[in-house]
Amino acid sequence: FRIVGSSERQVCVQSAFRIEMLDLLTGETLWSRVADSALQHSVATTSVVLTLNFYPDRVVAYDAANGHAIPTRITADVLRHTLESVGDSLIVLRPHMTGQPRLLEWIDVHSGEVVRQLKLIEESLFQQVDSRTLIAFHSKGLRIIRLIDGTTRDYALDMNALLAKPDGNTATDRSASPPAGGSADPTADESELQAAGSLSRLAAWTDPVNYYVAASSEDGMGAAMARIGGRESVVYNGRIAAMDRATG
Repeated sequence: FRIVGSSERQVCVQSAFRIEMLDLLTGETLWSRVADSALQHSVATTSVVLTLNFYPDRVVAYDAANGHAIPTRITADVLRHTLESVGDSLIVLRPHMTGQPRLLEWIDVHSGEVVRQLKLIEESLFQQVDSRTLIAFHSKGLRIIRLIDGTTRDYALDMNALLAKPDGNTATDRSASPPAGGSADPTADESELQAAGSLSRLAAWTDPVNYYVAASSEDGMGAAMARIGGRESVVYNGRIAAMDRATG
């Protein structure tokens, strides 16, 4: 099972075919519902629990207080891309569309309307490191997004150094140095980054003091598993960046 939402007194958990609300102090099951088919995703807000069935592909909503089925305006597409909930808002990372920025939206669970929106223009890789923090990677560093209120903070990182080979060299040809003041070609920095290694090799973690970013030694599944919590299965290239959460 997995936890799909919680409060000071309750926690909502999903298993393959069941959604249930538990009392944190007593362990008592407050209510439980069995789905018509396997559940692919569930999210609990302050007042509503939403589940997304595999077959048919539909959203079912329950009153968080008693488990009674209620109508909902939330679509399957919205719930499928929901990262987290804050109060009675769903936090939705819209899928990539060619030529368009990624959108992070806060959607009211009752009305289905967008109440806040953040455009992510440069960022190309995303990782949720805890229930209130989304990290967005780009070629110059990363952006920390507080899911609770949409505020952001940018951290500059030397991505080429972080993605360099263990011998300290990148795969970049630096024989033609750019003129003083920056690259002659505005895409050169991005090209160098791609040569040094893909952003898809990066994964991040956090603790109460710092944010941490490291690069896996290979592209592929290893870093992807790290971004969903499988750190022990990844071989890193020996470099790690640590950033103070309070000061940057």
